[in-house]
Amino acid sequence: MLFIALVVAVAGWVDVKDSYLLKQRGEVATATVLDKTTDEHGTTRIAVRFVTRDGATVRARTENYKHAQKGEPIEVVYDPLHPQRMQAADWSLDYWKSAVVFGAGVLGLLIAAAFKFRRRRSS
Repeated sequence: MLFIALVVAVAGWVDVKDSYLLKQRGEVATATVLDKTTDEHGTTRIAVRFVTRDGATVRARTENYKHAQKGEPIEVVYDPLHPQRMQAADWSLDYWKSAVVFGAGVLGLLIAAAFKFRRRRSS
């Protein structure tokens, strides 16, 4: 349980950090959707190609989008320091979903720690 809670907390934190960085320093570019795939777990991702303000061509994947079809242009928000950190501009940059995941992981860690502490005291 401790390991699962730690993984959930870290995943939530990474998502919060990515959203924060995109919100603070993100730049918008027009990308072309290269591919749209769904894995065995039902997660659909898109692959896009875009050119940064500095002229670098970037290929990246994201599952953070609302509307995208293969071959169509979409707007993306990317981090100019790490252009692979990106998502479609039609996806929200708020933190609430990521914060809930992070909070659930932290809560799981606290519960696991409480059970472990309780077992030690009762021994």
